[in-house]
Amino acid sequence: MTVIKWLQSVIQGQNHEAERTAASKGADQKRKEEKGDGIDLINATLSKNAIELERLVNSGSVILERKRIKEKVRKKVKRVISKELDHPDIVEEITEKITDAAEVDPFYKRIFFSGDD
Repeated sequence: MTVIKWLQSVIQGQNHEAERTAASKGADQKRKEEKGDGIDLINATLSKNAIELERLVNSGSVILERKRIKEKVRKKVKRVISKELDHPDIVEEITEKITDAAEVDPFYKRIFFSGDD
């Protein structure tokens, strides 16, 4: 009789252990699913931030490119302008107009980046 009770307790203990394991696996699965949504949310936020950062970098590179073109244009304008027109406002206005043209027209851009300074 004692052996039978012992076997029953062992079997019941295994059943309870199996039930606890199944319950804990279910809870783990539920936590993973909840975390999965959190990870997706974090991933989406980081993706949006990365896109915004890339836009900033691209706009910054456009600004730097414009400054680089403008400096080259200004040097050449100062070199070829007559002494009577060598006023900072006039030089700046001519530089702005040529820089605007060089940004949209590759012909003008090649003129100022042909290799000679």
